[in-house]
Amino acid sequence: MPNVLQKAYKECQRFKKRCKRYALTLLRIFFNSYHQHSKMPLSRAYLNELSNLVLITGQNCSLKCKNCANFSPYLAKTMPFYPYEEICQDLQAITEECRILHLGIQGGEFFLHPNALQILEYIANNPRIQQVTIATNATIIPKDSLLAIIKQSNKIAVRLSDYGEVNYKSAQKLESVLIAHDISHYTHRYAHGDSQWRDCGGKELTRLKDKVVQKIFEECIFGKYCLSMENGFISRCSRGVIAHLVQGFSLGANDGILVRPNAKRAFATYNAQTYAHYSSGGGDMNKNYLPSFDFPTLKRFLESPAPIEACYYCYGTSGKTIPPGVQLTPEEVKSIANANQS
Repeated sequence: MPNVLQKAYKECQRFKKRCKRYALTLLRIFFNSYHQHSKMPLSRAYLNELSNLVLITGQNCSLKCKNCANFSPYLAKTMPFYPYEEICQDLQAITEECRILHLGIQGGEFFLHPNALQILEYIANNPRIQQVTIATNATIIPKDSLLAIIKQSNKIAVRLSDYGEVNYKSAQKLESVLIAHDISHYTHRYAHGDSQWRDCGGKELTRLKDKVVQKIFEECIFGKYCLSMENGFISRCSRGVIAHLVQGFSLGANDGILVRPNAKRAFATYNAQTYAHYSSGGGDMNKNYLPSFDFPTLKRFLESPAPIEACYYCYGTSGKTIPPGVQLTPEEVKSIANANQS
């Protein structure tokens, strides 16, 4: 029996040494990896995570949807595509603060962007962006160079919107191309999974009452899961980052966050008065300015139980059910163009 115990003891000691070696190896791997991010605090390099971010790359679209929740028909001509340099610099600023576990890319129609390839190359080569989905209305067949980078990245998928008769044929054609290139893809059937839109309300929607808005906000799928960035402005959803320009309300300190607030941009999408206060230091700074991006500020914004101002001009995912992708008539398109010029 003593011999058995001695053997067991020796085996335990050998196992202890092996475990120690393994632990040291793992620590060495960890710190070697961390050394690559040595300019970052440990929390930024490994702990800060953003579960989902939607990136809006411009408002130009191949369709003119009558009930577009993001008002693309009103903005397609005035801000068609944000410069890819600005887009990549904004993403760089975010990923220096945190990892993005999933990035959604949208337009307008992303595949129309003249620098779509450069945007995808940056995203594909940024290890701090883990998974990516490109949203498309399935009316555009991407160029071979785009298909190649999507395939080679091993982290980019394509989401085809289901617009029924509007894009049925083109969606079938695009799907066949994606299958031929062995690219991951799926059909998007919208917030409630029923291939139907919800009417978020149009340009002329008047400000809703507090009690109504709080209920809409608490039930809104967009507000919970569609954190979006457009032209360096982060807010609750892809409508929340742009609606103020079309519906005419002002932004306040609780309505979002500015990434690289002092950057020169090709397009002005912030409320001018709010941003002027922020830039010059004028006015009531606790009331009028949009805060600058860092991860703690973003976390506080996400944890806030209060609706943003855009919510007061939106029915969210509680709006009435409507068919997807109904197109504006030529007369309606002309009327919008005339209104934009006036």
